[in-house]
Amino acid sequence: MKASIKIGTIIIIMMMGVWAIPQKTSAQNANVSFQLFYDELSPYGSWFNDPEYGYVWAPNVDPDFTPYATNGYWIYTEYGWTWISNYPWGWAPFHYGRWHFDSSLGYVWVPDTEWGPAWVSWRRSAGYYGWAPLEPGISISVSIGNDYRIPNERWIFVRDYDFPRHDMHNHYIDRSQNVTIINNSTVIINTYEDPNRHATYFSGPSHTEIQHVTRHSVHQYSIQDNDKPGQVIKDNRVAFYRPVVVKNEGQSHRPAPAKVRDIKQVNPVPERRKTEQINSQPKTINTGRNVGNVKQPRTVKVTPGQDQPRNKFNNQKNVKDIKQEKPVPEPRKIDQINPQPNNTNTKSNAGNAEQPRTVKASPGQDQPRNDFNNQKNEPQSIGTSSPNRKADKKGNNINNKKRKTGKMVEKVKKDEKVKKDDK
Repeated sequence: MKASIKIGTIIIIMMMGVWAIPQKTSAQNANVSFQLFYDELSPYGSWFNDPEYGYVWAPNVDPDFTPYATNGYWIYTEYGWTWISNYPWGWAPFHYGRWHFDSSLGYVWVPDTEWGPAWVSWRRSAGYYGWAPLEPGISISVSIGNDYRIPNERWIFVRDYDFPRHDMHNHYIDRSQNVTIINNSTVIINTYEDPNRHATYFSGPSHTEIQHVTRHSVHQYSIQDNDKPGQVIKDNRVAFYRPVVVKNEGQSHRPAPAKVRDIKQVNPVPERRKTEQINSQPKTINTGRNVGNVKQPRTVKVTPGQDQPRNKFNNQKNVKDIKQEKPVPEPRKIDQINPQPNNTNTKSNAGNAEQPRTVKASPGQDQPRNDFNNQKNEPQSIGTSSPNRKADKKGNNINNKKRKTGKMVEKVKKDEKVKKDDK
């Protein structure tokens, strides 16, 4: 009896364990259909029915959008170099399916069932690394062959030392150099095999090679599963929502987007780029309706004698004002009007100093002028003032008049005496 009870208990426990394990496995790896993509991506773009690929998705981005280049960066994981997108919808189009360039829509995403760190082809050149999105239907083995060639303009190149940067989009090489770089490059065929998913991925450049070029260690993240659409990076882990996707082609109810747009309703990429460029430029055309609203330069009235106002816009004086201005002469210094000689005589220069020229004068003659100061020679002492020259001049004039008067009187007397003698 006891033995049968033990056996029954063991059987019940085993059944419970078998039941619990599948429930946990199905919760992590639940199969989903393309309907997941149709529903989750509809808020971020539009679905179109392509005659070659079926339903394709065009994101609501600018016309210059490039997959695996715009708004994202690379991190290193056990799978190799993995693309991290900053778009909220990046968990699906960069890890499932392929990207195709359409002449009217630009880049569109074609869904597929296999998850991967990134579906790109890699190239290496002297000083450069490059990558480009794989086209729909191109597997890893096909992309390595010589028959498959990605157009030159689809490649993104960056300097090898800028590759691990999170702001790598600021360092992309201009695509006009792609032909030269591609002609001098080789394909990187490093791969990683996932035993759990039975898949093979391109892993990109070796992390040891990147460390040698950048002289910095490469940080490695561990990939984990996320239980809802999206991706989460925390510490050394990055969690992706990566369920097993099936096409469900045999079911009677075929998955389809809730809304499908007509490609004819969409402007081609060149027209959309032109429209965005026009809308991004400021409107500078002034018509009769808005001439009065144009801001005019501020003018200030200035009275004569004041400095002319500066132009507010170019910080320069008005041309008319410059022509009207007259140069103000600099005041002449006193030394320039009456240059004085250096009268301080020392032993070193006393012999070389030029002495004033003196002229002997007879009594009654005006005193000679000094060549240096144009004044009469008078005894002066250094540091003292001379007598009042006006008074001296006045006295000399009086004396001269007296002499002349005396001479005239004497002459008159002589003339009178001569007349008397003659009589």
